[in-house]
Amino acid sequence: MKKLSLFVSIFACLFASCSDDDEVSVKNGDYTPKSEAVILYEGSYGHNNSDLTEFRKGEINADVYYQANGQYMGDTGQDIIEVKDTYYVSVHGSNYVCKLNEDTFKEECRQTVNQPRYLASDGKYLYVSTYQSKVLKLSLTDLSLQAEVGVGSYTEGLAIEGNYLLAANSDYGYGNTVTVIDLTTFEAVQDVTVPNNPSTLLATGTGKVLVKTTAYTSDYSSAISTISSIDVNNRFQVETVEEASHMTLSADGKYVYFANCVPDYPTYTYETSFFKYDLQKKAVSSEPVFANDTISAKLSDISLYLFAVNPKNGEIFVGTSDYYTNSVLYVTDRKGSSWVSYSDIGGVNASKAIFD
Repeated sequence: MKKLSLFVSIFACLFASCSDDDEVSVKNGDYTPKSEAVILYEGSYGHNNSDLTEFRKGEINADVYYQANGQYMGDTGQDIIEVKDTYYVSVHGSNYVCKLNEDTFKEECRQTVNQPRYLASDGKYLYVSTYQSKVLKLSLTDLSLQAEVGVGSYTEGLAIEGNYLLAANSDYGYGNTVTVIDLTTFEAVQDVTVPNNPSTLLATGTGKVLVKTTAYTSDYSSAISTISSIDVNNRFQVETVEEASHMTLSADGKYVYFANCVPDYPTYTYETSFFKYDLQKKAVSSEPVFANDTISAKLSDISLYLFAVNPKNGEIFVGTSDYYTNSVLYVTDRKGSSWVSYSDIGGVNASKAIFD
């Protein structure tokens, strides 16, 4: 994990690209998306060019934070969520969390946080994972610190299911626990053992939290990711679900859309596949994610970075990254029958989309 992270960081620094120097490209395909979304891109490591792209019904408006605030967000925009018509963003490399006006993207306040990672909210507070072995509880109003709780090392993803906040402890590739935090007391009540290197968590709303763990080959030439399920309602029991690297809920919440992007790092090539998982039946669905085989073929060798479904209309967003050029974005209808692609979304490493 450490060797790979160093390689990626050096690679990104050598080939960094700033989005204000690039013209956002014309789309290809015949589909006109209906979604209204905000897309976070991390930028190039160490180049302080993380920002946001506003996506409105098929039109791209890049660098909206820069337009509103006169500067980029900083180094490595890590996560963004929307709470009560307000955006909250964590910027890992620049060590802060900020609150943005939803309409103008103007920064309203910020809080210095050492190496913040992912965000979650129960509508009462903002929760922030950090690389400092703690999860923070912040005020939604002014981001002031309300409490903190000790967890494992190099904490990544957060998810809220029922009255519990779960935090994935990656330990920089060597960890194997997810900490369970009781939101009533904001105390850690249990560490759940999972496969090595947990990172992303997904709350399903069914009492289950899905956790992605990743194992690297001994020479760091490839990686295999596995999805496991933590049953919050059954003493946090863990079971293996599927092999996949990305996951997102379907619009109706009945399925998890999985994507499995298997890298071959020495050749910079990827094998990427997509499938649906039925949460009730606990089985892979016979229905494909993309009904149009042309879309599946187009995405079969991409380096997948962003994978999201609009919960309001089911449109599927897929973003790519090569760590140095601006991300490509694909958007399909809810069945994956019609598609459109944008060869430049406006920035490097587009990682997350949230929908209005």
